[in-house]
Amino acid sequence: MGAWGTGISSNDEYMDIYSEIMDEFNKGVPIQTVIDDILNKYESEFEGDCNSLHNLYFASAFSSWECGYYYEELYNRLKEIITSGSDIECWRELQGGVISPLLANYIYMYWIKCGRQS
Repeated sequence: MGAWGTGISSNDEYMDIYSEIMDEFNKGVPIQTVIDDILNKYESEFEGDCNSLHNLYFASAFSSWECGYYYEELYNRLKEIITSGSDIECWRELQGGVISPLLANYIYMYWIKCGRQS
């Protein structure tokens, strides 16, 4: 998987998941069904890989937000990831221990955005 930046969506895995969700939604499949199917498809595959799981949850939450669907269970997963700091630890591991001080704020703002009900 390639990454082209430090943004949450700046990697191939996130974009692949996001695209898969939006493709199904654009075919007329209800967003709740699409998200449930995607989570069922990838959660066990990504088990033990915090980076891949975070990509799965962030891409799913953002796409559901874009489609006007508030998925409380997914929102609560994001909240746990962010408030526990596991996202920052995952990034720190990926970056060899170095992390931008602005990343924590960026991730928090992303969570706030995805949690707003439409």
